[in-house]
Amino acid sequence: MYALRAATTVEANTTEKIKEAVEELWSKFTAVNGFEKEDIISVIVSSTKDITAAYPASFIRGMGYGEAALLDVCQLQIDGEIPLCIRLLVYTAKPGRNVYLRDAARLRPEWSFDLEEASGPRPRSAIKKITPYVPGKPIDEVKREYGLTDVIKLASNENPFGPSQKALAAAAEALQSVRLYPDGASYELKTSLADFYGLRPEQFIAGNGSDEVIKMLSEAYLSEGDNIVCADVTFSEYEFGARVMGAEVRKVPLKDYKHDLSGFLANIDARTKICYICNPNNPTGTIVGEREILEFLEKVPGNVLVVVDEAYSEYVESPEYPDFKKLIGAYPVVVLRTFSKIYGLAGLRVGIGISSPEIIQNIEKTREPFNVNLLAQAAAAASLKDQDHIEYCFRENAAARREFYQRCREAGIEYVASEANFVLIKVDGAEAIVRKMLERGVIVRGTSSFGLKDHIRVSLGTKDQMDRFWQVFTEVRDGGMKQ
Repeated sequence: MYALRAATTVEANTTEKIKEAVEELWSKFTAVNGFEKEDIISVIVSSTKDITAAYPASFIRGMGYGEAALLDVCQLQIDGEIPLCIRLLVYTAKPGRNVYLRDAARLRPEWSFDLEEASGPRPRSAIKKITPYVPGKPIDEVKREYGLTDVIKLASNENPFGPSQKALAAAAEALQSVRLYPDGASYELKTSLADFYGLRPEQFIAGNGSDEVIKMLSEAYLSEGDNIVCADVTFSEYEFGARVMGAEVRKVPLKDYKHDLSGFLANIDARTKICYICNPNNPTGTIVGEREILEFLEKVPGNVLVVVDEAYSEYVESPEYPDFKKLIGAYPVVVLRTFSKIYGLAGLRVGIGISSPEIIQNIEKTREPFNVNLLAQAAAAASLKDQDHIEYCFRENAAARREFYQRCREAGIEYVASEANFVLIKVDGAEAIVRKMLERGVIVRGTSSFGLKDHIRVSLGTKDQMDRFWQVFTEVRDGGMKQ
């Protein structure tokens, strides 16, 4: 008898995704080893504690291996554990090869395997290190999965009040010209941005969301062997862009949920090309003040690009928040902003980078033609002209944030003071609470994928949405968790 190992990761804690991952792993494990059903004696399936939607072993049984002894067990919860991970210990009648797929390949790179190694094109080695971004569940998917008709989403930091009516009207008008390609240079949008911020059009680059601008930055400035520096708990796209280019990612632990810029400086070396500061930080909502960031920039080597992601800047109340014009005017800095948050255009995908014309020219060389669609450009430019709507959204969010803090204090819940349109709370059994709230039609975001266990990120919604959140959260925490 022989003992072999196999492992994989799951995209999300759902029955569908667990089944997909197990069937993929088992199919590849048996195929590469040429195993028949009679070759499999028993399988011990070990899963991390965040896999709760289904028994993984049941899907091996469903593939016709019911004669083998199958057992599901729970993996020890160790700090730094790869989330949503499934491991197999397979006892077989003949020798074979261990198979590690997806992000589990980081556990034993020497056992990393893909059938394409033998039968087709192989991706670059850097691709194997990438963990795909897992967004919050869409409302319609939750309705289908749980048979619900009334679902609210407080997981993706969207604006519950939606975009300006001027933006919607502009998009509707632009729809009449949808047979035409959009302006690849986004001239009207850049001109509107320049007028709004008091800068020049050549200081802006537009992207299909800030995500694309981050990817363009990576393509423009990173090569294999370079590195970036970022916080260990922050927006995952910084790491994604670096991994695509084969660069190293150096993560600096937060201090009291805030960026540790002295730790950034300690990690910068001759191969550091980009430092990312998410300000306010996602998922903590904390900020780096102007004095602190200017002191940091004075110490950063001049060949290192500092990217300050200000996706949530319009929600900030603190007087210490930096004036981004002071940053881009004196240092090699790119400031990112987006129309997905307070401007309410998340579905149209418009992000911008702001910097010196020289840096923007470098990034432009990596931009795909026609990357920002016609409707998005029109809506974004028009939304800048309706600052009354933005001020309304700002006031409503600030009021909702204060009320959320009060409810947390009354319930004895630890929260992180935020300058964004979401609040991070700390609760025991966070992932289980997220799952049970999902079953009741309230979508919130567990933060284990960010590296924060026992935390939940809650987007701030309308008063009715927040009342519903507290009702369901209280039911789940005080009653549902005892079931």
